[in-house]
Amino acid sequence: MRERHWVALAAGFGFVAVAFGAFAAHGFDAAGDERAARLVETGSRYQLLHAVAMLAAVAWVRERPPAVALWAVGTFLFPCSLYALALGAPPAVATLAPVGGGALLLGWAALAWHALKEVR
Repeated sequence: MRERHWVALAAGFGFVAVAFGAFAAHGFDAAGDERAARLVETGSRYQLLHAVAMLAAVAWVRERPPAVALWAVGTFLFPCSLYALALGAPPAVATLAPVGGGALLLGWAALAWHALKEVR
């Protein structure tokens, strides 16, 4: 993907994170559904953080490190599984959260590796 596509994807993740965060604050909290509010708050926090990390990595490196693709996968799977659970999806959806979380962790490891091997 081109740089502008990664930026657009990160911006989309940021948009969804803010929208779901507001939904949790005004919808689930107001309805008294603390579990759903916590799930969405956690998902939106991780999604927003990794959207910003994706933007930083795109700005930092000429060629995209694998971290960006790993974060894209994790930034979709982890929060979206939490959002789905909060909205009443079957418990089996929870199996996607550790897959997404693993992709996020691998992304950080890949960024560290890329930074250490990068010769400028």
